[in-house]
Amino acid sequence: MLSLSEFAAHSYHEKTEPRFEFAGGTYTVIGVGRYSIGAYIATASLADVSGEWLMAEVSGAAYGPGTRAMALILFYDSEGKKLQSDFLAGKDGRYTAHVKIPAGAVRVDFELIGCCFGGRVSFCEPRITEASPKAGRSFVVASAFIKREGSVEANMAEVLSLIDKAGADPDKPDLLCFTESVYDLAAGGNRYIPDDHPDVLRVRRAAKKNGLYVLFTFHEDAEYRYNTAMMIDREGEVVGKYRKMQPTLGELRLGIAPGGDIPVFDLPFARIGVLICWDQYFYETSRALVKRGAEVILWPSRGYHEERMLTRARDNGVYCVSCHPLPDRCCITDGMGWNILARGEGESGYVSARINTDERLVSEYKSFGLLGGNDKDIYLNEVRTDFYL
Repeated sequence: MLSLSEFAAHSYHEKTEPRFEFAGGTYTVIGVGRYSIGAYIATASLADVSGEWLMAEVSGAAYGPGTRAMALILFYDSEGKKLQSDFLAGKDGRYTAHVKIPAGAVRVDFELIGCCFGGRVSFCEPRITEASPKAGRSFVVASAFIKREGSVEANMAEVLSLIDKAGADPDKPDLLCFTESVYDLAAGGNRYIPDDHPDVLRVRRAAKKNGLYVLFTFHEDAEYRYNTAMMIDREGEVVGKYRKMQPTLGELRLGIAPGGDIPVFDLPFARIGVLICWDQYFYETSRALVKRGAEVILWPSRGYHEERMLTRARDNGVYCVSCHPLPDRCCITDGMGWNILARGEGESGYVSARINTDERLVSEYKSFGLLGGNDKDIYLNEVRTDFYL
């Protein structure tokens, strides 16, 4: 464990100065008036650090509407120039950051920030330890497109053929995704089937035979009618289902009901969220997935606006995968929304790309200046929860 200096209370400006309390190992920032912000800051030397990676950790809690707990580590060189800044990611009251020490860094600051709208923020058990390198979680995701020949039978033949093709691929994808309601695509109306329909079971068997995760899409006949995406694992078992949260007005008129949950599928290689077509046109859906931990968002769709997908990736710091009937609309974007990593072509097939979910996603400028940390962590730390999500 690195030897941190004593945490000192720090007020950024006299007009926003909070009150500070330290008792029983707990550091508390207390709001004064409508708004206050302050921090406890400690410093550690990197002189005796033998490795290249650190783990920063602290427990934190915020009390009061809009009040936020934020933790930040900052690296500096011998001349006091900031080299890198990273928010700690918060989950269940524990904030952590597993980061590589930038070249030339000689010290690290640990900043525990309370942003208070009349409430208070408490921190305890802050520490920075040397850590093993990140293993790096990466996987290959593929977006499939099929010939639209106008029958369920033809669609099923294409789906099963593409699963077999992916299974035999030397660069075998870990996850193969199909477009919205691929089961009845261009089949002259929706075909509603239960989740144990023989054709669903055929897809599950194909996923098991080829050792793939498969996102299969169909119109589901259950207690209501749903526009459904089913996540199937390498053993052919159902990981879970996502039912379209925002059916179009046309779908609602057909009796298709909105889904009741927006799950994140915790797969061995990534935490995956799914949105279906019109869902993506509502900004709140993607942000809700990211707040639940999604690192990649799959977007099976029959409609498409590429700039919208790029914006969702940029706004949330996540990779997005468009799955569409047309090959050039099957594309995979990076987690900053700047680059299309891969785009489909041809009549029937899939396009794939390798995604590293542990990659730092760093834009050229950040809320706290140049050389900032991961986009997603910044957005989730700084969002005004008293006004929106």
